[in-house]
Amino acid sequence: MSNIFSRKTNNNDVPQSAPLFRRLAAMVYDSFIVFSFLLLVTSIALLANKGGSLLPYKPYFLTYLILSTGLFLSWFWHRGGQTLGMLAWKIKVIDANGEPLRWPKALWRYFIAIPSITLGGLGLFWCLIDKDRQSLHDRLAGTKMVKTVPQNNP
Repeated sequence: MSNIFSRKTNNNDVPQSAPLFRRLAAMVYDSFIVFSFLLLVTSIALLANKGGSLLPYKPYFLTYLILSTGLFLSWFWHRGGQTLGMLAWKIKVIDANGEPLRWPKALWRYFIAIPSITLGGLGLFWCLIDKDRQSLHDRLAGTKMVKTVPQNNP
C-alpha cells in the first residue's frame, strides 16, 4: 500500500526516498543538538569578548552562528551522510551517485536549505509533489534523502 509520504520500489538496489515524517522527526531531534551546539559557540564568542555584550557585533555574531552551524551539520553529512537525528530515524543524505557528500556539496546543501526551509517549510514540503520525493534544496543541491538499509551483521 502506497501513501503520499513514500514510494515503494521493486528494485532493492535503488535506495528508497525518505518519507516526510522521518525527515521532520530527524529535524526535531537534531534541533536539540544544534541548540546545544549554538550554546557552546555562543559561550566561545562571549569568552573571546571577555564577557561583554555581543550586541555591537550583531551582524558578525549572526554570521558566525550561521557559518558554525553550517560547518557542524556539513561535517556530519560529509562524514557519513547522517546527523544524529538522521541516524535515529534511519535516513541519510547522499549525492546523485549514492556516495556521501563532499565538503562543497554539503555546504551548498546547507546554504540552499536555509531559505528552502525558513520560507514556511515550502522547500521541505516540496517532496510531496516531487517525482522523486526530494525536497527543493536536495533537488537544487543534487543530493537525495534516502532510507538507510540495515547492515547484515555476521
